[in-house]
Amino acid sequence: MSNQCSDLFDEVVKSVRCNIEETDLKYEKDPCSDNYVGYFDAEIENENKNGKLRFLPELRERYGSENHLTNKKLKNITEDEKKIIVIVLESPHVQEYEVDKYSIAPAPALGLTGQNLNDYFIDLIRGEIDEGNYHVILMNAVQYQCSLGVNTKRFRDRIFLSMWSEKTIRDDFTKRLKKYKPDIIINLCTKGSHQLDLLAPPKSKTVINETYLKSINDEHKYFDGITNTTLQKEIQYCINKCYQERSMKVTKFSGSHPSCWNMKKHRNIVKMDK
Repeated sequence: MSNQCSDLFDEVVKSVRCNIEETDLKYEKDPCSDNYVGYFDAEIENENKNGKLRFLPELRERYGSENHLTNKKLKNITEDEKKIIVIVLESPHVQEYEVDKYSIAPAPALGLTGQNLNDYFIDLIRGEIDEGNYHVILMNAVQYQCSLGVNTKRFRDRIFLSMWSEKTIRDDFTKRLKKYKPDIIINLCTKGSHQLDLLAPPKSKTVINETYLKSINDEHKYFDGITNTTLQKEIQYCINKCYQERSMKVTKFSGSHPSCWNMKKHRNIVKMDK
């Protein structure tokens, strides 16, 4: 599956670069693997000060291979008495690939996103969940650098949606998600922004509408009938479809992307009805 995803990423990027005659992009082609970032007790205030939950890269570096979601690690946490929270982000950006700065790179949320998760996550989620201990996993819906290493408003939405329209990519996401056996899924993906997308039609610069979706790949039928959406909505639809069977019980939350949590008005995690 990973080779198929990598090949699709190459194809999508080549198509975009060809259309805009862009030749000087320097982006990472390797996938950014999901990370296990420890556990916390929802009953204890200021729990993260104990360092048990390691969103910060320096804490993950301290634990090294313990961040890797190997079969042995998954067996240990899924058979543990603690519940499992999976935090879903959309795709990695520049900071996640700073190998000269972080020995654990590529890894999710190594920049401002990780800092804000460290500062605010437990306080935001504590009042929404039952008391007890929780393992936490960080994952990206698409593990490839959709931003191509530049301002996210240029390529991120177009590359992400082009990838997402492929069943292989959606299947890869749901396969990883099911493998983690979450009790709680928190969708913190961005809604999207592509104001600097040179290929976006004029009336689709600020929204992901039917016009924008057709400009991505008019031959693809996955987005047929969709007149307005966001990256977060597309990922949530996939999560809901994955867990539509009554036997697969999971509690779902959504919220603003952590990169904007430094502003209090954007700091939220809300339980979903369905």
